[in-house]
Amino acid sequence: MVDVAEPTSQVIVEADGRRWHATEQAMVDDRRRDRTAAANGWLVLRVMWDDVVERPEAVAAEIEAAVARRSRSAA
Repeated sequence: MVDVAEPTSQVIVEADGRRWHATEQAMVDDRRRDRTAAANGWLVLRVMWDDVVERPEAVAAEIEAAVARRSRSAA
C-alpha cells in the first residue's frame, strides 16, 4: 500500500519517517516496492514526514510540479 497515488500521471507519494523505517527490513521492503512501481511506469516521490509537517506548501508544490510534468509528457 502507498500513501498517495495519482493514477492519471502515475505518481506515487510516500511520506517517510523514522516511525515506519525503524528497521532495515522496512527500508528494504520500501525500495523493492519502489523498483516494482518504477518498472511499471510509476514515478515514486519520497518526502520526509518532517517536511510535510514543516513545509507543506513547498512539498505540495514539488508534487504538483511532478504530476504536471508527467501529465504533459503523457499527452
